[in-house]
Amino acid sequence: MFNMMSLGVHIDESVNNGRGPYVFKISDQLYHWLGSLSPAEGDPPRFSQLYIYDTDNEVDNCRSHFGGENSHLCRDIFEGFIDMLDTPNALVQLFRTAREKLADTYVPNFKVRLYNVVGVREYELPTGDMLGAIVYEPGPETDMDYDIIIEERSGHPQRVNKLHSSYMSLQFPLLFPYGEDGYSKDLKLLGGTGTSESDKWLTMKAYYVEPVVQILSIHLQNMQRVVFRDRDRLDSVVVNANSKKTTLTEWLYYNEWNTNGRHLMYLDFPSEFVWNPSGKYWRRRRLRHKSSIGRLTYVHPSEAPKRLKGCRSRLETR
Repeated sequence: MFNMMSLGVHIDESVNNGRGPYVFKISDQLYHWLGSLSPAEGDPPRFSQLYIYDTDNEVDNCRSHFGGENSHLCRDIFEGFIDMLDTPNALVQLFRTAREKLADTYVPNFKVRLYNVVGVREYELPTGDMLGAIVYEPGPETDMDYDIIIEERSGHPQRVNKLHSSYMSLQFPLLFPYGEDGYSKDLKLLGGTGTSESDKWLTMKAYYVEPVVQILSIHLQNMQRVVFRDRDRLDSVVVNANSKKTTLTEWLYYNEWNTNGRHLMYLDFPSEFVWNPSGKYWRRRRLRHKSSIGRLTYVHPSEAPKRLKGCRSRLETR
């Protein structure tokens, strides 16, 4: 709905003959396109253009792709998502700047360049000038690998390389609300134990193993959910300490024995630490620039972080 790139793929509808559930089948290769800053004459804005062109009618422009006035999608939901992305998302901020430049008749022709640079920051949230820039014509000609150059109007959309650091944020802005970096071939593992040079580089598969959104447990003492198999003996389950471990109990345990995470609220803990679901423990991130979004279960995220920060025991959570 709010993605900034279009899906460039041939969809095969021949399998949907009215019997059974809908099947999304594609032919050839899956890739994504990014268009110009402004739509062609007479065309409605789409994808990234929605953040730049005719934003006074942004909600109506979004809903026009889902039935317009006949759409069942609530205006308040669209307005809420737009407000949510406007403030923290660095890519949206960059596109908003381009909007202001386009509205100024005294500004010369320009392009928007999205940098393909990863690792320039560690735990800091990205800002617009980190991810891209407004380039006036004539401007600097130096290009980085996979840099994206968006012109005011161009005849054809350009294909976005999957190795561009903003690839995921452009396609899934609601999952990457700050415009965070994605995978890059230049990422190295910190403290890697491999002996060969290839063992020091992070693979795309390993990068995306860590979840984008980390669900955080919230529960009263000894009231956490315990998962066990049908054949397990209940008396063994009750005394099994490992089965009672949750992200909350181990967050308290980590803060009790370590000081490097006490500055973080429980909700923000995944930004610098990774939850190991099999071993049920928190560890420091090896990729400093990558983070996950914490989401609490059963408690509204706007309330719990006010209480849960640097706690080391149950008493401190009260």
